[in-house]
Amino acid sequence: MTNKVWTLTTCGLPLRDEILVKSVLRVSASRLTSAWRYVDGTDCDVALCEPGTPIGTDSGRAENTRGPIVITLKREPRAANPSLATLQWPMRVSELFDLLNYFSARDERQLTSGSPVIETVDEAAKTAQSSLVLALWELTQPNSGQPAYAALELGGTTIYVNVKQRTYRSRNELNPNAIGALTRLSMAPSVSKISAEDWSEIDRGYQTQPLDALLWNCGTHGPASKLLPWLNGANAFALRQWPDFGRMGGKSAYIALSARLMRRAYTVPQLCRDASLNVVQVHAFVNACALCGLIKEQVGTSEPPPVAAAQPGRWSSVFRVVRSALGIGEVGRGST
Repeated sequence: MTNKVWTLTTCGLPLRDEILVKSVLRVSASRLTSAWRYVDGTDCDVALCEPGTPIGTDSGRAENTRGPIVITLKREPRAANPSLATLQWPMRVSELFDLLNYFSARDERQLTSGSPVIETVDEAAKTAQSSLVLALWELTQPNSGQPAYAALELGGTTIYVNVKQRTYRSRNELNPNAIGALTRLSMAPSVSKISAEDWSEIDRGYQTQPLDALLWNCGTHGPASKLLPWLNGANAFALRQWPDFGRMGGKSAYIALSARLMRRAYTVPQLCRDASLNVVQVHAFVNACALCGLIKEQVGTSEPPPVAAAQPGRWSSVFRVVRSALGIGEVGRGST
């Protein structure tokens, strides 16, 4: 870990939006994994830009390229901007911070190693087991030696999990934003075993919810500056089956990503490019699918298979002669 203070500027934003960025950076800096400060001018690490500004023509930055990393704002919902670093406006502060965390971690590893970084399995995070996401993941693994019923306590919230039936209950209202807030807490949850007798009392007191919905929201609303620690960022990803959006909820971007990953495997940069999403949005989707057991990994990169040239049919020459005799397809030929 270096002692570098990372810098952020804005380019081309209206004054009210520039003030908003400065405010959230100052007030919520504790949610960033590195030290950040706002600067004026383009001598900075990251520039948040309107499309078309002088330094906002190319989003993102390769590890060996000089100049600021550019995060481009996308104010039109349908505007295509294929890049690792686009941000839909109005922005979600958590998404901006996840992008800043992603780029600072990537460049910090490059500063330490002296060479470009290839994302791989994060072994340190994998063994830490210190978050709600990892605790839930451990509970759902087969042959993990975990209890049939468990209680997870974190931040004043208790989640009761029926591991076998993949359901959960809680006295707290766990909407997607509340779940996201719990996943961002740095403390480890307290996990305790519940007896079958005690579970019968809990079973009558709270409404049953599908555990996959909780896991899905942990992925889509939790920290997404990186993939889950057991996923290898150098690999390509595909879906084992279509997500149950009826139970788990899903926005149009996730439905479009699912359609792509049902056809073939993609790497994260390929998904960002082809789906016009930023790296945080793609990480969130892949993480959610992985937590629900829907992701399969493919070693190395993946490109679409070449499309075979269409072979002429058996009767194509006969049909061509008939069309020529009848004048079909000749309209406009030779006209000026």
